[in-house]
Amino acid sequence: MDIRYNFLNTLDHFPCELIRTLWTLQSLDTSLDQKENEDHDRQDQIAVQMENQADFLQDLVQARIKALTLQRRELLQMQEIRKRYDATRTKESPKNAPLTIRLNLRNSNSNRVDKASRATRGNDIVKPNISRREEPQEETYCVCHNVSYGSMIACDNSNCPTEWFHYGCVGIVRPLEGEWFCSDRCKNEAKRRRKQNDSSSSKKGLKR
Repeated sequence: MDIRYNFLNTLDHFPCELIRTLWTLQSLDTSLDQKENEDHDRQDQIAVQMENQADFLQDLVQARIKALTLQRRELLQMQEIRKRYDATRTKESPKNAPLTIRLNLRNSNSNRVDKASRATRGNDIVKPNISRREEPQEETYCVCHNVSYGSMIACDNSNCPTEWFHYGCVGIVRPLEGEWFCSDRCKNEAKRRRKQNDSSSSKKGLKR
């Protein structure tokens, strides 16, 4: 047991307020000691962690230094090998010989004669006159002025300038029943011609 508690036990004959104050001071002192102990423990833990991190970093540095040393040693060995290779290659290479150029005048003259004769022969050859045959143009239809393809429909006006039309260009998707005209003009013209034919036929019947 702490000696301070023994000392407080001997003060029972003092007033209660004094004893209470002393106990309060004692508890504060005890809590302060506990706080200091906790701080010391925490500082010790932090110190241990920092020491471990320092050891880890030192190991990394040593490993990097070792790797760089090996790379430097290999580089020096490669340079030494390259020097030896260049030295042996220089010894084995022959001396540069002077370049000599010989002209064969006889062959050059014959080549000139052959070229001249070929040129004259080429001029004597008569090139055939090749004329291109013009292919007949395929007839076009419809408002798109394209050739005949797919499903088409004819205008019932016999005097229609276009006559045939593609289904897609005039908005038709299936065959139609009855008469079909490409425009109101063709429709009116067909009606007018039909009336004229009917009137002429009726006049002929009256004459008979």
